[in-house]
Amino acid sequence: MTQLIDNALLMAHKGLVQRALVQGFTDEGSVLVRLLDQGAPLPCLVLHTGASAACLREGDEVLVWLDKPTAGEQAATGVVMGRIGLYGDAQGVTPLEEFARRPRRLVLEAQEEIVLRNGRARIRLGADGDVEILAESFSGRCRRLIKLLAPMIKLN
Repeated sequence: MTQLIDNALLMAHKGLVQRALVQGFTDEGSVLVRLLDQGAPLPCLVLHTGASAACLREGDEVLVWLDKPTAGEQAATGVVMGRIGLYGDAQGVTPLEEFARRPRRLVLEAQEEIVLRNGRARIRLGADGDVEILAESFSGRCRRLIKLLAPMIKLN
């Protein structure tokens, strides 16, 4: 629960805190949101509170703190403060019976590429056989053997 002083600060910035809908995500890690009174998507950062990572999907309603615009122009960016929903609607642990109904194997197929992205981490599978892993750090753990089979292996 927020402190009363926090609410007073939000009320002092009338119009800078608005509801918006998540429209998509950029490769750089920004969230594209559409304010309820505007049509153009707005790139935003995400507020990390430390309690848990934000879990956003396209179509989610969020609360956005807009950058203070200069005279005569609209805000160019903002910060997603969180997802709006019912208290019991929070993403939590999957119940065991629901987990048991999930398939044992999952195959994703696409014509060009498949991209898995989470924050600043990204895995891209290209149709030409290229696999690209972008991360802040990468670790591989095996109980037995790591095999690298290639005509050339480059380490820097």
